[in-house]
Amino acid sequence: MNVKTTLSGNSVAGMTFQLDESVHLAQASENWTAIFEAERARLVAALGIAADQVEHIGCTAVAGLLAKPVVDIQLGVQSYPPPQTMSQGLVRLGYESHASACLLGSQRSRRSSLARRGAGQANTD
Repeated sequence: MNVKTTLSGNSVAGMTFQLDESVHLAQASENWTAIFEAERARLVAALGIAADQVEHIGCTAVAGLLAKPVVDIQLGVQSYPPPQTMSQGLVRLGYESHASACLLGSQRSRRSSLARRGAGQANTD
């Protein structure tokens, strides 16, 4: 299901943006949980963090909910900004920084190689 979304002149953290694009919504998939679990294991191993610092968030985390097929993952950190070693670890795992998509006090990275395998995307906030 594709939904046409138009947002114009909205402001977040003092920045004005426009969004005029189609958004693909998919029926809930049991694969989303498996994708998250596999990505959490990779993040824990590579970054040396505890599993409870890696959370499955967003629509794909809610069973049965129609959602964009993008697996959103949030990493908890002790202080902000996170250590440079964490950012470097995310880059080694194939994540790219998307600073322009950030809200104040957050960092956003995206790894889209999962999408090429038809599995969705994993994002970290």
